[in-house]
Amino acid sequence: MLLTREGDETVSLARRVAIANAAAADLFVSIHANALRNTRANAVETYYFGAPADRETRRLAEQENADSGMAMGTFKELIGKLGDTLKQQESLALARSVQAGLLEGVMNRSSPPDVAVKVAPFVVLLGVEAPSVLAEITCISNTREAIRLATPEYRGAIAAALERGIVAYVSGRHLKAYGAIEHEQSSGEGENRGQGNG
Repeated sequence: MLLTREGDETVSLARRVAIANAAAADLFVSIHANALRNTRANAVETYYFGAPADRETRRLAEQENADSGMAMGTFKELIGKLGDTLKQQESLALARSVQAGLLEGVMNRSSPPDVAVKVAPFVVLLGVEAPSVLAEITCISNTREAIRLATPEYRGAIAAALERGIVAYVSGRHLKAYGAIEHEQSSGEGENRGQGNG
């Protein structure tokens, strides 16, 4: 595991992308705490890259992308070129797995959250070559959540939940790859038998 920072410091979006790509990362998880206008709300959300479906998501993306130097028009052009790529499919699978891990790990410890896997044009997700997601682990604008987040126990529970989601994704991808290898081997044996019978 590689962190983009060890302490309380600002790392630009471009630098985060560069760190992940230089390390040839297998996957990338950007961890955030949300801040909502409704201070009673709590949200546990995991995003993968794509076109936003609603105004609030567009607002969040504009806020997160503020130091990227890219305008929303540029994002729309890039989204159009992205298409249904393997990276996007894998990022969706990772997002679902991370979201499931978060819900299992933190839902019973906090006020009931609004939950979702969503799509948004976060530049940090676009630039990383590996499957990548952005996880909003809680809302610091919610007073109860802010108090919990200040405790090592709660942060540890969130970290463990993220780990569970990542491990589940990696295990699932390994099983799919293993299944594909087995299928190729059995197909090859069938072809060899057919050739021998000719």
